[in-house]
Amino acid sequence: MKKILISAVAASAMMSSLSAIEVYKDGNNSVEVYGTLRNVLGYGHSFNSRAEKNNGVSTSSREITGSDILFGIQGNSRVGMNFKYNGFIGGALIALNEKTFQNSTSGTPGFRQLYGGYDFGSAGKLIIGKIETLTTMNFSSDIFDGDSGMNGFGGTTTSTRRFQVQYSLPIGLSFAVSESELTKQNTTELKVPIVRKSIPRVSLSYDYKSESLLAKVAATYTHGETYQNKSKDAFLVTAGVKPSFGAAYISTLLTYGLNADLMGEMKTPIPGGFSGRIGTLTMTTSIPDDVPNFIANDVSRYAGLFEFGYSITENFKTIIGAGYQLTTTVFQSKRYNLHSYAAFLQLPYSVSKNFTLIPQVGYAGLTYKNALSNKNVSYTNAGGMYALMQARFNF
Repeated sequence: MKKILISAVAASAMMSSLSAIEVYKDGNNSVEVYGTLRNVLGYGHSFNSRAEKNNGVSTSSREITGSDILFGIQGNSRVGMNFKYNGFIGGALIALNEKTFQNSTSGTPGFRQLYGGYDFGSAGKLIIGKIETLTTMNFSSDIFDGDSGMNGFGGTTTSTRRFQVQYSLPIGLSFAVSESELTKQNTTELKVPIVRKSIPRVSLSYDYKSESLLAKVAATYTHGETYQNKSKDAFLVTAGVKPSFGAAYISTLLTYGLNADLMGEMKTPIPGGFSGRIGTLTMTTSIPDDVPNFIANDVSRYAGLFEFGYSITENFKTIIGAGYQLTTTVFQSKRYNLHSYAAFLQLPYSVSKNFTLIPQVGYAGLTYKNALSNKNVSYTNAGGMYALMQARFNF
């Protein structure tokens, strides 16, 4: 059984470059271009979405329940290139919707990746630049993959792309020091604490891949201080395994995070529907209005997903998946428990090596309750369902 190292950059390049166009080749030196274009068409419905917080399918943001036709190009459509030259490596990847730098505007095209480095062979590989964090897991087939920043449902967010210095060893071990990008001061919204960085963000991962098994464990940590000069730890640990059995496979991912949302790694979305009017197809990520100073306190998140896939023919598959996340915190003697959950059915059909049609139906919801001593418990529910077709062209 052969073991293969899959670092964050290598994994991204491998998945993106399956159909890459080689524009130059001379021994070990090469230049490749690759990309993926993802269009969607379908129907969505949201219910109990919250007025101004509803970025869902309603034509008016004030509607609590609404339906709409879904159409547009997904924000993770992208095109890029990578090169190798006498041990030097590098690449650039531009996405339709990407926040390139810390203070740049999201919702516009930007650099998803921009990096350079050197391959030392058996001594490892050094990468410097903006790339996926080591907690990128890629264990779900859900088309709402949020650019590997959200595994599609239940708020199981497990990665972002950050500027970092990453070193990978052939044994499968990788280490990185990256920008924390902790939440900054926001004078108009008390939910956002003032956080000062104390140390760089550090990450560690181990990857394993064979013909019948993909496994990975990863962790990331940083530290800062709030506006009250209180210490604030933020960390995340995650583990995934994906064994295959002939034509079938199962995929499981478990994640725990403490204040990981401060790093952008793990959030609690309200899935109030899906947008068909702005060209990018993502779930909403707002928290309930009546959860005051929600992220100013320690917030724990426990999440997991499960997926089963079976190849009916060489070109036709069936995939089912489900996910769940528990978000819990205490504020002013009141405990908040938010339950995020979802499921989907997908039937991808490979028309050719480069073109795939992916019909998918699914549901995502959130239920939360708060309990104050000697008082009633209140419940709130929100959710969205959809049926759509994604046309994916890779090159």
